Amino acid sequence: MEYPIQLFGYLNEQDDEPTCMVSNVTKDTVQELNHLHGFKVNEWFLSSGRCGQVEVHGPYKTADEACKDAKAKYGVTKLKSPLINF
Repeated sequence: MEYPIQLFGYLNEQDDEPTCMVSNVTKDTVQELNHLHGFKVNEWFLSSGRCGQVEVHGPYKTADEACKDAKAKYGVTKLKSPLINF
């Protein structure tokens, strides 16, 4: 399955606000992410939080690995992008 470059994790179907985010490292984001966390293009990471209180996990080799960790770490039951639900 091909994933979008970003998925938002929700605790249940009714949640309006995501609990976490699964993202792909792209050529446009790699410089900052590599500097901060040592990530490389095409790796995946998991993040949660706001305004300087962000937790980042990874890198993951696949989106599946990052999504499984989102479920384990944050208890998300639904992952979705603006276009696709998983």
